[in-house]
Amino acid sequence: MKTSKLEKFLINRNLLEKFENNMNGYHSYHFTMNELIENEPIDNQIMGSFKWARTPEGKEFWRGVHHKWMECLDNETL
Repeated sequence: MKTSKLEKFLINRNLLEKFENNMNGYHSYHFTMNELIENEPIDNQIMGSFKWARTPEGKEFWRGVHHKWMECLDNETL
């Protein structure tokens, strides 16, 4: 399976495991990265994945990750 832009972004920042753990902890079923990528617009893939305030890292941490994601999308860099 091809690695998505979101996965590359998270891997490059050592965040993939945290992201997936929080995503799966939030949803009542195993929500896969592929489902997220297929069902969310690219600019909402971090913001729409789980409630940031309910994570060990907290709201401000994920807000910063989201802003970096937006910058990368705007600049077409990962």
